[in-house]
Amino acid sequence: MDEEGGIVSVVSDGVSRITFNRPERRNAFTAAGYRRFAALLRAAAADPGVAVVVVNGAGAAFCSGVDRAALADLQAGGSSEELGGTFVELLEALATFPKPLIGAVHGYAIGFGMTMLLHFDLVLVESGTRMRLPFVELGVAPEAGSSYLLPARVGAQTAAWLLMSGDWVDAPTAVELGLAWREYPAPVLEQGLAVARQLASGSPAALEAAKRLLVAGRLEPVLAAFDRERRTAV
Repeated sequence: MDEEGGIVSVVSDGVSRITFNRPERRNAFTAAGYRRFAALLRAAAADPGVAVVVVNGAGAAFCSGVDRAALADLQAGGSSEELGGTFVELLEALATFPKPLIGAVHGYAIGFGMTMLLHFDLVLVESGTRMRLPFVELGVAPEAGSSYLLPARVGAQTAAWLLMSGDWVDAPTAVELGLAWREYPAPVLEQGLAVARQLASGSPAALEAAKRLLVAGRLEPVLAAFDRERRTAV
C-alpha cells in the first residue's frame, strides 16, 4: 500500500484501488492531492498489471471537492499557480485515462467530488449518497469539463438547474438522471471491486479498445471545455 498527499493506492488481481484518505476533511483536495491523484492515474495507465481502476473515499464521504482553506486563500489573493496548475494536470489525466475507471461513491460527493465522476466509465452509489455542485454559492465557475459533460449526460435544463442552484441529488435521482449506473446498499466498495474484478478477467487489450472507442468522440469537446472554463474562472 502506498500513501502520499492524502491518497492511498493498492493494486491486487489486475485492479488498482485509489482511496481518498483525508476523512477529517471529507477527502477535500489540496494541490498535493491533485498532483498525487494525477500521478496515480498515469501510473495505472502505464502498468500492464492494472486492467481497471476503482476510486473510493475513506470515512463519511467520497470527496467534498477542493479544500475550503485552499479556496479561501486563493480568493483572498493567494497564488493560484500551484492549485490551478495541479488541477489542470489532473483533468488531463482523467480525460485521457485509457482504462476502465469505476467510482464507488458513498456519503457526500460535492463540487469536484461530483464533477470528476462525469469522467468515470461506471459510477456505483451507495444508498444515502448525496451530490451537489455549489459553484455559484462559492463564487466560482463550473469546472472539470462539467459545462460540457453535464448537459450531455442529463440534458440542458437539468444541467442548468444543478449548476446554477447547487441543489442536492440523492442516490436514486443520480441513477435516474444517468449520473450513476446503479445504487447499492453499504458497503458500495465491495460492489465496486466485484465489478472491477469481473472486467479485469477479460482481455486487457479489448477493454482498452472499448474504452478508447467509447470516449473518442468526447475528448476534443472536453478539452475545449477545460479551456473555456479556465478562461471564464471567476
